[in-house]
Amino acid sequence: MMQTLDEVLRLEHTFVLHLPEREIRGLTIKRPYAERIATGAKLYEIRNFRTDYRGPVLVTVSGEQIAYCVVRLVGIVPVADIAQHLAPDEIAYGKWAWILDNPQMIEPFRCPGKLGLWRYTATLEYAV
Repeated sequence: MMQTLDEVLRLEHTFVLHLPEREIRGLTIKRPYAERIATGAKLYEIRNFRTDYRGPVLVTVSGEQIAYCVVRLVGIVPVADIAQHLAPDEIAYGKWAWILDNPQMIEPFRCPGKLGLWRYTATLEYAV
């Protein structure tokens, strides 16, 4: 059974309560990688930048403006440290492996994606 963003945020309440104005971070990812992350088949997202942020991340599908799932960003390591777990094309793509955990499918909704790790403020419909 798919959950709404509100239900997922309630499960993540220890992370969400400290975020101003019901914010959640967002990450826009191309198909088919967004689906692989949502099903737990893809545990790492390769990026060229680091972030100190840890917590829930709303995954949107690039080009479709649809929010797809919520995952937890639990850590970041250099790609070289986990290269044996990655496909060759992933190793060439970036310097940092973002470690993802606890994917939660949500009822899809329109949500414009952006570059980088961005902030999404939940509407009243999805507010905790």
